[in-house]
Amino acid sequence: MVQLQTRSFPCALPALLLAACGSSGAGSDAGGHDASSAAKHDSASGSASDAGRGEKLPDSGSSSSSNASSQSTSSSGSSTSAALTASSGSMTTSGSTAGSTSSTGIFPTTPVITELSLLGVAPNILAFGSDGNLWFTSEAVRAIFKFTPAGALTTYSAGLGANAAPWGITAGPDGNLWFTDERPPCAIGKITTEGVVVEYSTGLNPGALPVYIAPGPDGNLWFSDQGTTPAIGKISMSGVITEYSAGLFLASSRPLGITAGPDGNVWFADLDNRVGKVTPAGVIVEYGTGLNAGASPSAITLGSDGNLWFTDEGSTHAIGKATPLGVITEYSVGLATGAHPYGIAAGPDGNLWFTDQARPPAIGRITTSAGITESAGGLDAAESSPAWIIAGADGKLWFADPGPGTLGFIAP
Repeated sequence: MVQLQTRSFPCALPALLLAACGSSGAGSDAGGHDASSAAKHDSASGSASDAGRGEKLPDSGSSSSSNASSQSTSSSGSSTSAALTASSGSMTTSGSTAGSTSSTGIFPTTPVITELSLLGVAPNILAFGSDGNLWFTSEAVRAIFKFTPAGALTTYSAGLGANAAPWGITAGPDGNLWFTDERPPCAIGKITTEGVVVEYSTGLNPGALPVYIAPGPDGNLWFSDQGTTPAIGKISMSGVITEYSAGLFLASSRPLGITAGPDGNVWFADLDNRVGKVTPAGVIVEYGTGLNAGASPSAITLGSDGNLWFTDEGSTHAIGKATPLGVITEYSVGLATGAHPYGIAAGPDGNLWFTDQARPPAIGRITTSAGITESAGGLDAAESSPAWIIAGADGKLWFADPGPGTLGFIAP
């Protein structure tokens, strides 16, 4: 069993009481992780495909190929205990809204932020599996992890390439978890809930850099590719990869977050000041009107209102909304000074929740009428860098915090 620890913050509610949990076994190697690794694709750090703004090229070509599995290995995994650290903090309203709507953004209740220590493992992207467990990637450890509701942490690395860098991960329609491996030789992979890994690379563009991945409305998995030839790609359940580049501004595009839309298309955020969509047939359309000057759309998700909501990491940080027709509105009033919104997810309360990597860091909420509220406490002001955030079947919002190496959650 592990020890339960509690931190108190200004204006904090009483600490959330949790039952200690864990399992015996070998510990995980934290191996020299970079606390800022979760933000490595943002507008400040750039990417392999950051070549500056350029002229839009004529629409031409796409590439496709049959599947090729690079390797398949069964792994029993190694288990370790997750130390529970409960951190509580209240939410405060920072201001009124921007745009044509108005709302106070006041929470009817005061949510509590809780963080669970992963003993030095820096989590990157999260996904709930068909087995009810929380799965996440760790580029620093070069492994994929499973975190059970009981607090057991299992590491899977067998079957990954020697230089693997698993990053994006999502649950697939086949019951497996699908992920991107962004270190050469790059690949798209899947891992069963028993830990068996298969990776596919045939069909990826030369110099590919797959980043995020999400299920599409057509039964395939769709991913963003920030490589030498920026692209939006898809992979079938049998491992057939197809990539599409026509419609992107190839000299400067950096597609990042990706999600299924309400219109039967897949929508994506492009750090190069655009939001786009791709049809199941691979036709890409990008939209820029309505974005702030210097915008860098990053993460994107479907809201309960049928619109696409995204974070903007650009020079005028904001939360944005795109309708299925491509009409874009951005909101920033209510964000803390120096805000740096990163991840975003639709919550079980019908609102959008986002992470803010500013100093001090925060977890925020924006209603579909654009009322923004941010947290006042509950995160480590010096170390926290909350990144990816997702909604769980347990009614909580879960987020990765690679700075201190924790998983966090908040109950709306």
